Amino acid sequence: MADEADLATVEEEFALRLALDEAKRTEQAERKTGTCLFCGEPCDPHAVLHDYCREDYEHEQRMKRIAGRG
Repeated sequence: MADEADLATVEEEFALRLALDEAKRTEQAERKTGTCLFCGEPCDPHAVLHDYCREDYEHEQRMKRIAGRG
């Protein structure tokens, strides 16, 4: 059974994940250069990724975060 410390840890991890996701979205929004962050090819000047690159880019970022936890 989970005690208060376990629940607090889960809530803290959830809040941290939300904050990191928001920071990532903000960073990406500020980097709209018309070049895809994943493949480096030109894309819509109001975007940071091609639609078809988004899933691969997000997967790559998750793997980097996991590897960084080591």
